[in-house]
Amino acid sequence: LGKVFPQASNDAAVCCCVNDYKATTRRLFITCIASFEVCESLFPRACFAQYQAQRFFPAHHQSRPARRRGNEILRWAGISDSVTTMSADLLNEPLLVTGSYDHTIRVWQPYSSLCVRNMQHVDSQVNSLDISPKRNLLAACGYQQIRLYDLNSNYPILNFEGVTKNVTRIGFQEDAKWMFTGGEDGKVRIWDMSSPQPACKRIFDCLSPVNAVCLLPNQVELLIAHQGGGIYLWDVKSDQHDHLLPEVECSILDVAVSPNGAYMAAINNKGNCFIWTLTSWSGPPGQETQLTRSEAKLKIQAHEKYALRCKFSPDSSLLVTCSGDGTARIYNTDTWTLHAELRIPRFWMWDAAFNNDSKYLFTASSDNLARLWRIDTKTVEREYNGHLKAVTALAFRDEPIRSSTDTTGTGLSSTH
Repeated sequence: LGKVFPQASNDAAVCCCVNDYKATTRRLFITCIASFEVCESLFPRACFAQYQAQRFFPAHHQSRPARRRGNEILRWAGISDSVTTMSADLLNEPLLVTGSYDHTIRVWQPYSSLCVRNMQHVDSQVNSLDISPKRNLLAACGYQQIRLYDLNSNYPILNFEGVTKNVTRIGFQEDAKWMFTGGEDGKVRIWDMSSPQPACKRIFDCLSPVNAVCLLPNQVELLIAHQGGGIYLWDVKSDQHDHLLPEVECSILDVAVSPNGAYMAAINNKGNCFIWTLTSWSGPPGQETQLTRSEAKLKIQAHEKYALRCKFSPDSSLLVTCSGDGTARIYNTDTWTLHAELRIPRFWMWDAAFNNDSKYLFTASSDNLARLWRIDTKTVEREYNGHLKAVTALAFRDEPIRSSTDTTGTGLSSTH
């Protein structure tokens, strides 16, 4: 017990070593778990409940009152027996991860709104999150911090060195062979993930603080939004780059590309959203590949205030923009007309992500909550409550890892 709860006294450890499950030991254990905030920081809810139920009250020692007490603790922790197996089922379940200014990262069951893991992100808020394609790793970044977490544990398995200032964006290449980061030091870094100790292999210097980085579907070009008001297009392989300046005297806060590669969107601190059409260049065989071409299409006054984030839906039919005006606005990409407005009065909408069928939207906001919205009815279906400060980042993976013979899958579809 002393190892699980370091705050407990030495007497607790001594009592635990004695194979005695009578009233004294049970009272001692119940006293330790009474401070749930301490316990939760040391053990995720699922593991914590599973541990106390299976180890401290093993079946061959439990009387009926003890078993009832164990069930009460499970209910008090806000979880069920099915949730305790979540860590073993990460590859087959939709995953929602949220990061906050309270220096924590939480993993949720999206369709039940139950928190199954609580990770500490020490010494920094969470600016950006991304789940690896195999769903076993979580990348997180913040102030002078880049960390890699194993989703089956509570603590970072790797801290990346040599990063200064605020790291604002992080993401994986589709095969997780490399990872990209961008930050307020003006640099975009490419990290080689093929070795046990990832190293920075390439650096692109924007000479201006980087707000956002987005990987194109071709997996070789990056869009980089910076505070100078421009957007760089950088080819990681050839090191070619181009620069766009959609509006002067502004800062581009985010940039996104539709999954079908047809459109690019960017938003700035004036609430404006810019749309470009993209065209892949294909020349004769043997000639050097050119950068993806962009052509300005339109400008949308998306928000009255500071815009924060923009993302396309998986089917490329919708674009969502988030803002400090407390709204997430969703546009149809065929007509670029407003499709829906999701509003939280008096709070900032920091981040958003669609589910796989593009019928639902997750949002992160400064009222300490993440929400799941049904887009067609503009209603909140779930709330994810647990953070103590603003939720500033989220990541969502819907599709499970399938074998070559698996054709069923279990995504977060509209049936949930």
